[in-house]
Amino acid sequence: GAALTALVIILQFMGAFIRFGMFQVSLVLVPIVIGAAVGGVGLGTWLGFVFGMVVLLNGDAASFLAVDVLGTIITVLLKGTLAGLFSGLTYKAIEKKNK
Repeated sequence: GAALTALVIILQFMGAFIRFGMFQVSLVLVPIVIGAAVGGVGLGTWLGFVFGMVVLLNGDAASFLAVDVLGTIITVLLKGTLAGLFSGLTYKAIEKKNK
């Protein structure tokens, strides 16, 4: 769990440097999905939450914070957390059908 948490943090901070033209590429969902598959729904949810926290802390949400602080914090944390949660739940559903 700790290694994947560190990987989420590093990939989110380094994501600004990975670009295709004018688009930033976010590879941070890869360790979230892997964590959810390997460690279960709880780990996926944790990794998604960490992703949301890093988005808030590294300034990616700054322009939205100027509009609505509480709404931005809730949206960013919920988006990340749900990404991890649904990754884990989806894996559990698929795992039963395909061993």
